[in-house]
Amino acid sequence: ASNPPDDGLRASWEALRGLRSAIAERCEALRSRKEIGANAEARVVITVSDNDTSIFLRGFGEHPEAFLAETFMVSEVVLEAGPTSPPGILRTVEPSPHRKCARCWNLRPTVGKDARFADLCARCAGVVGAP
Repeated sequence: ASNPPDDGLRASWEALRGLRSAIAERCEALRSRKEIGANAEARVVITVSDNDTSIFLRGFGEHPEAFLAETFMVSEVVLEAGPTSPPGILRTVEPSPHRKCARCWNLRPTVGKDARFADLCARCAGVVGAP
């Protein structure tokens, strides 16, 4: 026997799919204006309520922003606190202000933070510098 579907989880993924579509449309507009070359060069800001335990803060680990950035295929997702209804309001999709990592090609705020690897993000510097 299989477990019954979790309605909350299903609703969470439905909301994520809706946000992903909206983000893709806004990225396309940025590309058409030549502000970005690819979605991976975009930064997304989403407002979530202070006490929100919904799709953005439950079940996606300690760093939901990183999970969401991968899910939306963008450089960075910023979650800002504020009143929302429904939970998770897409505020902006904009060109990322960060430098591109020479290894993973993601634009991240940690590029150049490791003095050993001036052109890598922290994640890639950790991989390359690991013994």
